[in-house]
Amino acid sequence: MLFRSLVLPWCDATGRFFWPPGPVSPYSLDTPVAWKAASHGGTLLAAVVFRRSYLKVLDPIMPYAVGIVELDAGPRLQVHVRDVGLAAPGRHGQRVEIRFEGLLPDSRPVPVAYAA
Repeated sequence: MLFRSLVLPWCDATGRFFWPPGPVSPYSLDTPVAWKAASHGGTLLAAVVFRRSYLKVLDPIMPYAVGIVELDAGPRLQVHVRDVGLAAPGRHGQRVEIRFEGLLPDSRPVPVAYAA
């Protein structure tokens, strides 16, 4: 399954995306929440590289990196960083693009950051 769009909760009252999702907007508690497509672009704020496997199932993707991306749409999102070089010291602040893909065969798609 390929996801082509990033869809986030949207506050109609303020015109802002938010994350994590909830039944009401954190900006206006009496405003209905809608879901809208958001930009896939963002900035890598922080990342860490795992070089030791804590689960045997992750051995095929070692080393792997996890990071926080501040989306152009506003919210921050935890992502897998495909190129561990992006997680190197001094690389934070780099522009990235979010895609969705499975990390392992037959796994569910997760947000993955690539250099933009």
